[in-house]
Amino acid sequence: MQIEIQTFITVLLGIAKNMNAPTPIEQRLVELCRSACGLLDCDRSSIFLREGNVYRAAHNYGNPPDIAAAFPKFKVGLKDPLVSRAVASRAFVLVNDVRSSELMDQQTAAAARICAIVVAALLDEHGEPLGFMTAEYNERIGTFSETKAMIVEGLAQLASIVLLGDRHARERQRVEDAKRRLEDQLQQARRLEAMGRLAAGIAHDFNNHLSVISGFNQLLAERLVGQPLEKHVAEIGEAVGRATRLTRQLLVFSHKQALDPRMVDLSAALSSYAGTLRSVLGRDVELVLDAAQGVHPVRIDPVQLEQILLNLAVNARDAMPNGGKLRVATSNVAFGEADIAGSDLPAGGYVRLACSDDGIGMDAATLDRIFEPFFTTKKCAMGTGLGLSIVHSIVSQTGGHIRVESAPGRGTTFLLHFPRAEDPAASAV
Repeated sequence: MQIEIQTFITVLLGIAKNMNAPTPIEQRLVELCRSACGLLDCDRSSIFLREGNVYRAAHNYGNPPDIAAAFPKFKVGLKDPLVSRAVASRAFVLVNDVRSSELMDQQTAAAARICAIVVAALLDEHGEPLGFMTAEYNERIGTFSETKAMIVEGLAQLASIVLLGDRHARERQRVEDAKRRLEDQLQQARRLEAMGRLAAGIAHDFNNHLSVISGFNQLLAERLVGQPLEKHVAEIGEAVGRATRLTRQLLVFSHKQALDPRMVDLSAALSSYAGTLRSVLGRDVELVLDAAQGVHPVRIDPVQLEQILLNLAVNARDAMPNGGKLRVATSNVAFGEADIAGSDLPAGGYVRLACSDDGIGMDAATLDRIFEPFFTTKKCAMGTGLGLSIVHSIVSQTGGHIRVESAPGRGTTFLLHFPRAEDPAASAV
């Protein structure tokens, strides 16, 4: 079949228009292979894509059943003579007598039953190989003219355009996703800042009123010693104490509380808080500690570290109403530029505090809001919605980072990363 150049161009333009259809890339590449077989009346057409140091079989049309099953396992080395020539020349390579060609590996040709073949490289915008495309005659006698080989080259160029379009689309999507994450983080930071200013103002004013109430309550308690009303006065004192602790939490959240950062060994601190954590968790929740030896010291206020552990323990306990395990572990970690892509965590050395529970887990909608102040999924009497906001605030103040992994029915893991202290020789508490 002799195809004129004008017909060849017309056919390629028609195929190119179809390549813009919103169909999966796999379907478009297979369609190119099918077009090659239809236009050239050949037996088979394949596309191999570069994967590391080899070209791996990716798409095909016309394989017989016995070869089709093994096709995904086919691979060709980067230095294959036939493919290398196509890449180097940036043009088609035509072999009509495979059995006598030095370019073709005879064992491969026999296994794939290739009698004649055209190979055209798939190249990116810099001329680097993305893969290659073939058209073949297999068990029936046939030869490729240069016009037919030009058609394969044109189809290979279309395949390159499809691949590059997909690559650029994925890159644009990655950039858009990163931009959206940064915008969300900025909006969240602004909301938290506004909430922090409001919380600080309320806490200070409320604390002044509490001081007055506490003072008069102490005077009243002194006058009612041994009286029937003494227990009621004591309850007022306990309520004032709870309200005072709440104002402290608000000040922590708003970054207005005075800090006393010290060099802290997280493993040693975790071991020292074990008794307190077990009392908070209760009998139904088992605490499993994995305090690694030799962790680097971090700089944090020990009182705030205790608040972090207590809030995470309470959160885990409430997520396991039928009991379970809370695993708390420390370790040294280091992040390179590749590890932190898409996050706001600077590269460097960190100490990780990981807390994992067997609880009910959280869905994506809940995960998006867990650090919002006053957001809670608990009953009104069970929490203020400040616990995780305070954890996030403290970790941020230390220059650290917190990540949460969770799914419904699969528990929750909090990963807290604290920067290594700059002065590792200093003693850690």
